[in-house]
Amino acid sequence: MLRLLLLAVGLYSQGSIAAPEGLPDNYPETRQRVDSQAFPWRAIGQLNMAGRGSCTATLVGPDVIVTAAHCLWNKDTGRWFPADFVHFVAGFSGEEYQAHSKGKQIYTNPAYDPTLESNLTNASTDWALIRLQEPIGDSLGYLPVYQAKNSAQHWLQAGYRLDRSYVLTVHDNCQLQSLSVKQIAGLAGHYCDTTQGDSGGPMLVKLEQGVAVAGVYIGRMQANNLRLVVLSQHWQKRLKLWLQK
Repeated sequence: MLRLLLLAVGLYSQGSIAAPEGLPDNYPETRQRVDSQAFPWRAIGQLNMAGRGSCTATLVGPDVIVTAAHCLWNKDTGRWFPADFVHFVAGFSGEEYQAHSKGKQIYTNPAYDPTLESNLTNASTDWALIRLQEPIGDSLGYLPVYQAKNSAQHWLQAGYRLDRSYVLTVHDNCQLQSLSVKQIAGLAGHYCDTTQGDSGGPMLVKLEQGVAVAGVYIGRMQANNLRLVVLSQHWQKRLKLWLQK
């Protein structure tokens, strides 16, 4: 049976990690540190849930971020975290950051069942939007959203990994396996280097004018380690509605 490993950082997992000056020699060479103080990387931030876990999220509007829905599910209570329990820290690096804001409103895909982890159709609905209390994207900038067209484009995976959760790292030139996994529309796969904390992080596509968000990373399949991405076609319409408010 298929089993998905959802890669949010677990309860209190950050406590034993010291803020690093760089990456250790044994760190995966495929993941490179980027300047999270500069655009476009400062539009990507760490998403903290009331000290009970963390993921990655991305500014896609002045006050809107996109992430994985499972990051917002409190397994202890069997409920979603309230919006003001969620804290987005943008441009995070060591003890420095560019801006931060708590959540104001959360939209999780109503089709997503956080208790059902072994189903690809359910996985394709694992996305969420969060409206922030402060429009920090006005000063930091935010990333455009792009609908993936083919797997031959230049892809990047970014996130705040558990093994260096105070540093934003990127796997450049990821190779998407296809734009659908087992015919599940809007779900793509890759074998780029990811681990806990990367959940909710952006799958970026490199364009002539810069990078754009083409999907949200949600976890990997236990059987073959295929990493799964919910492509933007699943959540772009809802985002447009939110940006019009």
